[in-house]
Amino acid sequence: MHHAAKQAREIADRKRAEEALVFFENNPLPGWVVDSKSHKFLAVNEAATRHYGYSREEFRALTTGDIELPSDAGPPVSSLPRRRHLRKNGTMIHVDIVSHHVPGPPACEFVLVYDVTESAERLDLALRTSRTGVWSLDAVSGALVWDAYAREIFGFPGEGSAARFDDLLDAVHPSDRELVSQSILGADPNRSEVAIEFRVVWPDTTVHYLFSRGQVFFDDTGRLARVVGVSHDITGQRRLEEQFRHSQKMEAVGCLASGIAHDFNNLLTVILGYTTVVHAKLESGDPLRRMVAAVRRAGEQAALLTGQLLAFSRKQVTQMEVLDINEAVRGITDMLQRLLGDDIDLSVALDDALLPVTADAGQFNQVLMNLAVNAHDAMPNGGRLSIETCAVERDRPAGRYAMLAVTDTGSGMSAETLSHIFEPFFTTKDPSKGTGLGLATVYGIVQQHGGWIDVVSELGQGASFQIYFPAASGAPAGFAPAIAEPAARRTGTILLVEDQAAIRMLLEDVLSEAGHRILAAADGRAALELATEYTGAVDLLITDVVMPEMSGPDLASRITPLRPSVIVLYMSGYTDHALLHRGAIEQGAAFLQKPFLPESLLSKIDELLSARR
Repeated sequence: MHHAAKQAREIADRKRAEEALVFFENNPLPGWVVDSKSHKFLAVNEAATRHYGYSREEFRALTTGDIELPSDAGPPVSSLPRRRHLRKNGTMIHVDIVSHHVPGPPACEFVLVYDVTESAERLDLALRTSRTGVWSLDAVSGALVWDAYAREIFGFPGEGSAARFDDLLDAVHPSDRELVSQSILGADPNRSEVAIEFRVVWPDTTVHYLFSRGQVFFDDTGRLARVVGVSHDITGQRRLEEQFRHSQKMEAVGCLASGIAHDFNNLLTVILGYTTVVHAKLESGDPLRRMVAAVRRAGEQAALLTGQLLAFSRKQVTQMEVLDINEAVRGITDMLQRLLGDDIDLSVALDDALLPVTADAGQFNQVLMNLAVNAHDAMPNGGRLSIETCAVERDRPAGRYAMLAVTDTGSGMSAETLSHIFEPFFTTKDPSKGTGLGLATVYGIVQQHGGWIDVVSELGQGASFQIYFPAASGAPAGFAPAIAEPAARRTGTILLVEDQAAIRMLLEDVLSEAGHRILAAADGRAALELATEYTGAVDLLITDVVMPEMSGPDLASRITPLRPSVIVLYMSGYTDHALLHRGAIEQGAAFLQKPFLPESLLSKIDELLSARR
C-alpha cells in the first residue's frame, strides 16, 4: 500500500513537471530558468530564442547580466520592475519581469518576460511632451541611470545612458550644488520623497530651471540605497513668472509715476503761471526779469519731465487726429538738426505712399525728439542719423502700418542692455546726463497708440528703432501750430472749479486781468450752488477732472441741465485715458493738460467762445 502511494505521487509529480515543461516551451512569452547564484541560463524556451536572437546554446553560455543594461542588473526594486534588455543585434527593449523562485538544489528562478517597448515608447513620448526626464540613482555606488530626455534637460549632449551622480552635480549651477547634494544624498529616513527646484548650466552657458521629485529607498540598516525620480524643465514657466513680475513692477512704477506727475503738474501750473505774469510786468532792463525767466525755463523743463512720466505710464489725455507722419517729420526736421549739432548729419527719406495714422501730434513729436536725443548721446564724436518712413503690410497682427525708422551710427548696445532699454529709470549714461525715462516714454506712447517697436543693435554697430503705427482711414489733419494768436480777446462769465487753492487763485488773477467775470468754487457742491443762485448768464465752466466728492464730468452733467448753453473746459494734471473709452469724458471734449501757460488758457477760451458766437 505504501509502495503504491509513493508510485502514484511520483507519477503525479512527473505529470506536473511534463505539463510545466509543455507550458514553458509553448508559452508565447519569452521565458527561461536561471541559476539563482550564478545567474546562468539553465534553460530557455523557443519564444526567448526568437525574441532575443540567441540560440539555446548561445543562451547557455550567457548570464542575465549579458542581456541587461548594467544599471538594471541584480534584484529588481519593487517600485521599479521595468528593465531594459539588449537583443543580440544590439537593439534595446523595455521589459517587465515576472519570476518565481524554485528551491534547490540547485536553487533557480523561473522567469517570464513581457515586452513593453511599445507602451514604453508611448510613455517616453508623453514624458518628452511634458518636458520630463526619468532617472535612477544608486546611492551606494553613485551610479546614475537616466533616459535621453533627462540627459537633454541637464545639458548633456550625445548618446548614452549611464553616468555618475558627480556628473549631474557638475551640470548644476554652482550656487545650487549644495542644495541638490544635501537634498538627495542627505535624504531624511523618515520621509519617502524629495522635491527640489534648482538651476543647471548648459554647455552653451544658458541657465535652465528644473524641478525634481524622487522616491527614496533605504536598506535594512537605514542607509540610503536608491533614489528614483523625475525632473521637469520649468524654464518656460519661470520666464513667464519673471515677465509677469516685471509687468507688475512696470505697472506699479507707472502708477507711482502718474501720481507724482499729477501732483507735480498742479504745482508747475502755479509756478509757470505766476512767473509768466511777473515776467510780463517787469521792465526789460530789470535784473529780476532775467531771474524770473530762468525760473520759468526750469519750470518748463520740469513740465517736460512730468510729460515723460505720463507718457511712460500711458495716462496722458491724448488729442487724437488723423496725422500725416511725413508732414510731421518735415515739421520737426529743423528743430532736430539744431538739437543734433553740426557734427551729426541728418538724412530724411520719406515714402510718398505712406498711409496716415491716428495719433497725437505732440506725442509723435516727443517720440522723435527722445529718439534723436538718445542717438545724439550715442554719437559723442559725431555720426549720421537717418529718419525713414515706409508703408508696410503685416500678417501678425494683420493690417497696414506706417513704419518710422530712426537709425544712428553710434556706439550700439549689447544684448544685455537691449533687454532693459524700455525699463523706466534704466540708463547707461552718467546720472547728470540722463534720467532713464527717454525710451520708456517712447515705449509708453507707442503702446498707447496701438503700435509696437522693433530694435536692432550691436556694440559698435549703431542702433535702429523701427516703430509701427496702425494705418488710419480718412484724410490727415493739418500740422498747425499748437497756439494761434487771436485777433481779439473774447470775454464772458466763467464758473471756475478747482480744489487746489493756489491754482484757483492763479486762474482767478489771470482770467480777471483778461476781462472775464469769475465765479470761483473749491468743489463741485459749491459750484452747483453758484450755478443755481447766480442770476446772470454763465458762458463757460472750467473744471478740474479729478476732485474730492464730485468729479468734473459729474459736475458738468449736473450743471448742463441748469445752464444748457454753458461750454465745458476740462483741465487736469492726470487723467486715465480709459475714462474716454468709458464715456466719463466724451471723445473730443475741450481739454487743457496741466501744466499750461496763461496764454494757452486764454487762447483756448477765445477759441471756445468764438466757436459759439
